[in-house]
Amino acid sequence: MTYWLRMWSCVSRCCPTAEAEQRDRGGGYWIAETDPTAAAQAVTIQRTMESVPWAVLATDGAFNTMQHLGLNNWPNIAACDHEDLDALLRQCETWEAEHDPNGQALPRSKRHDDKAIAVVRW
Repeated sequence: MTYWLRMWSCVSRCCPTAEAEQRDRGGGYWIAETDPTAAAQAVTIQRTMESVPWAVLATDGAFNTMQHLGLNNWPNIAACDHEDLDALLRQCETWEAEHDPNGQALPRSKRHDDKAIAVVRW
């Protein structure tokens, strides 16, 4: 995890007012759930469909935990079916609940973050 993410996770846990001051504004970070105009802040990239035969979409709660646990082999994940993806999310949720409930190993602002993942193949 990057230094910035660790620092921000600590700030958001210890100083929720400071976190709120940076939310949904330029130079801060965006939460589309609370402000649909946040979509205009998205970082995008274009590739031809022939060069990228699949995409894995994950919430930050799933992505961060998967990355921390070394479960981020995206080509393997892209080949997963829905049962495999469900098992992957359960593994992340179990680790978070049983091994890091207070966010010491993987700092985060919430005790439990949402976790969702989808694979699109064409």
